[in-house]
Amino acid sequence: MTTKEFISKYYIQALRVSAIYNIPVTGILAQAAHESGYGNHAPGYNFFGITAGSNWRGKRQLLKTREFHNSRNIRYPIIISIAWNAAKGGYEYIVRRYFRLYSSALWAFIDYANLISNNSRYQKALDYYLYPEKYLTEIAKAGYATDPNYLTKVLAVHRDIMNALNYLGLNEA
Repeated sequence: MTTKEFISKYYIQALRVSAIYNIPVTGILAQAAHESGYGNHAPGYNFFGITAGSNWRGKRQLLKTREFHNSRNIRYPIIISIAWNAAKGGYEYIVRRYFRLYSSALWAFIDYANLISNNSRYQKALDYYLYPEKYLTEIAKAGYATDPNYLTKVLAVHRDIMNALNYLGLNEA
């Protein structure tokens, strides 16, 4: 799916969630697009790469993913490989781990907003409703993803989202 197709399909869900939870709509779209490859890799509607930890009571799915850590001693349900990644300055894990599974895109967007709104480590990000780049910076600093280059990548996707929104004539706030 292209950026414009992704926005055309998911802008309304992001806008609804943005209005209810005071999260920047372009921040929501950027994270969803980045984590799901613009919707091309969102099994179980999991657009945000949200894992199913021990407190999760909903449906879950075991998926292959890549994680980065400073230690070789991190546990996952299934570890496929661990290798030193000099470029990223840490260990690159290829694993299978549990991710949340949703019945629709809207439920995924709502759950993302609940996660961000109710987890204290993301509270600083919520101060930047009108500044999506700062919002994304705080989300990354709070440890949303293990990729050390997450912020650079998600900000590049955000620029892509902004350009597409402008092209489509949609309100980006």
